[in-house]
Amino acid sequence: MDDISYLSLEENAFKNFPKTLYQCTRLESLNMSPNDITTLKDQDGHNTFDNLRRLVTVDLSYNSLQDIIDIRPLNNLEKLNLSYNKISDISSNFLNNLPSHEFQLILKNNSITTLDINTFGKKSCKLTLSSDITFTNDQDKAKYKELKTAERIIIQS
Repeated sequence: MDDISYLSLEENAFKNFPKTLYQCTRLESLNMSPNDITTLKDQDGHNTFDNLRRLVTVDLSYNSLQDIIDIRPLNNLEKLNLSYNKISDISSNFLNNLPSHEFQLILKNNSITTLDINTFGKKSCKLTLSSDITFTNDQDKAKYKELKTAERIIIQS
């Protein structure tokens, strides 16, 4: 399993990440949508992505995730799809540890109602949201309203 670079585990009703996944150390693309995953921690409470450091694309849409953990091991990450989950808040711990290069974070159809763009700091991120987001300051709201499509926003320093 060490040689696998693309893995699709769609529609398997997984509640946790399978333990054999940790053996896929060369994995670059992982699709686990849709399943019933509720956390990104393994059964021992460790970050699921600790051994999957080569991941470039991760699709965890249509799961039951409620929060987002630190993705620090994923330095090569270019796209993270967390759409259609139950995420209500984006922690500053998650935001502070985003990859240093530009990447795409997709959070459509979650339970996020408030977002402070300044929380992203100096990161460069293409963020896809649902149109019912409330921004924490007028400047962010103005940036959002200027967009032609109300689902995409580029956040740059």
